[in-house]
Amino acid sequence: MKGLFIDDLLSEGSTTGSIFCADLTKRVDQFIEEIFETAGSPSEIAVCAIGGYGRKELCPGSDIDVLLIHDESVDVLPIAEKIWYPLWDAGLKLGHQVGTQEEILNLAESSLETATSLLSSRAIAGDDEIVDVLAEKAQEQWIERFRKYLKELGSTVEDRYKQYGEVAFLLEPELKQGRGGLRDAHILQWMEIAEPILITSESRVLLDAVETLLSVRVELHRVTGKRSDRLLLELQDEVAKQLKYKNADELMGAVANAARVITWTGDGAARRIERIRQSRPIRKSLSRLRNRGIAPDLDL
Repeated sequence: MKGLFIDDLLSEGSTTGSIFCADLTKRVDQFIEEIFETAGSPSEIAVCAIGGYGRKELCPGSDIDVLLIHDESVDVLPIAEKIWYPLWDAGLKLGHQVGTQEEILNLAESSLETATSLLSSRAIAGDDEIVDVLAEKAQEQWIERFRKYLKELGSTVEDRYKQYGEVAFLLEPELKQGRGGLRDAHILQWMEIAEPILITSESRVLLDAVETLLSVRVELHRVTGKRSDRLLLELQDEVAKQLKYKNADELMGAVANAARVITWTGDGAARRIERIRQSRPIRKSLSRLRNRGIAPDLDL
């Protein structure tokens, strides 16, 4: 087995943002594929990327979130050990779960974190069909239970904002969890799956804003050599230099602008969803009326 080699990516400053994340994701994918083959390429089992890894947003300090999905008839424990231990030995921060499709979907019913992570499910090794079916069912479940999940999301968002503040207005912003940070962009993606509400122009500027924050996060991890999402004052000059900004002020201006775009887009999307929710009972009433024997000359 060749193993995982990423030193060149970590030291090479010419790629950043989504390009770096895609390159790192590809290396980790290949490593997991090798491990799976070494484990004997067992049938009726699949390794599935979820969360940020599933979205191909791996930064240098990111966790590797994976599922080992198996059929009920498979004795999965010996296989799991053959897959997890090489990943741990390689120094990767592994977030892992093992289960059947039914077990994972049942968990997602009560766990918002699991439900949202499954929305970016992506097959890495093994039986692709197992992953495809899980991804489809997870999305259907998300749509069916969206109102419940949305209420819980609202609660977690408020807690985050109280703890981390607003990215656009802090001297040392938290790039992922702060208001206007990357997590808010992820929530917009999740909302869009259940209730498409973004207009084309919003989608374009949102992608640009995410790219800005993702690039800064990649360089912050490179500079610190660890997972660190708070852009401290003493690190801003070095991050600005790596990303070819004139100075730290220009960098922080770009971060603030990106965060404002994400915040404004999120606020607009929330208002539209609320209007849709309020009008839905009226729509359902009209639909019931239409299904009755209404006079042909009566226009609803």
